[in-house]
Amino acid sequence: MSQTPPHSPDHSPCTHAGKRVIVNSLPKSGTHLVEKAIRLLTGWNQPPLQISSATAGRFAPADPGDPLAPIGVGLPVQVSIAKLRDALGRLVPGQLVTAHIPHSPAMASLLSDLGFGMFLVIRDPRDVAVSLAHHILTHPQHRLYAHFQTLTPEERLLAALRGIPDRLQDIAARSRAVLPWAGEPFAITVRFEDLIGQQGGGDPCKQNATLEQIAHHLGLEPVQNLQDVQEKLFGNSATFRTGQQGQWRQAFTPIHHQAFAEIAGGLLADLGMEPDRRLERNALELK
Repeated sequence: MSQTPPHSPDHSPCTHAGKRVIVNSLPKSGTHLVEKAIRLLTGWNQPPLQISSATAGRFAPADPGDPLAPIGVGLPVQVSIAKLRDALGRLVPGQLVTAHIPHSPAMASLLSDLGFGMFLVIRDPRDVAVSLAHHILTHPQHRLYAHFQTLTPEERLLAALRGIPDRLQDIAARSRAVLPWAGEPFAITVRFEDLIGQQGGGDPCKQNATLEQIAHHLGLEPVQNLQDVQEKLFGNSATFRTGQQGQWRQAFTPIHHQAFAEIAGGLLADLGMEPDRRLERNALELK
């Protein structure tokens, strides 16, 4: 099998897809892992346009009459649709956008009009909470860093689950904010657990099938470098910690199990994940 990407980084942008590409999720779900897979499949090496609450100032409305749409998951910010359209419309087909955008009719219409293909990244919300708690604590630039410094490890994970009033929505609200994107015709769902492969404690066959699904959505057929992509995919990103699935099993104490059961009842089923009924029963018995 060829070890050379189908499009050299020295060539023009990867217009093979005929559409612009957006990777969307709630934070710590695997946005960068899917971005890396796309880069390895296509050879695209330019920095992505980032759309999240951290970049909301770029899209601030010019006047009170501007039509608005929310961006940012966890603390959504209303921004100008016109400015988003201008920035997104300047991208060439195949160019990447990474985003944390809750679903809204206005954003769905905008992305559809501009011919975007979306990869909605889904991860076990319990692992999302564990990863977020670690991420905030180790990133002084994060808006919640100072607050997390005052908390115990147990309290940090509880905050990542329950949220913080007026600063962070709870894990169920964050997850359900992006889930409706799965119903849009231009979007496909990529599960973090299916993409991590054997190095992340996953299934290499599921990783292979997921990479083929990503390639198909990009318009890459046949895929020439799948084995090479699998070998290079795991790890080595600025936000990568361990990338293992099921870390919540070691991190959760009874109080975390109880909090998740109270906050996120039915969420795993909504995400298409198999709930652990035994753990749910044990958590509810603690109430």
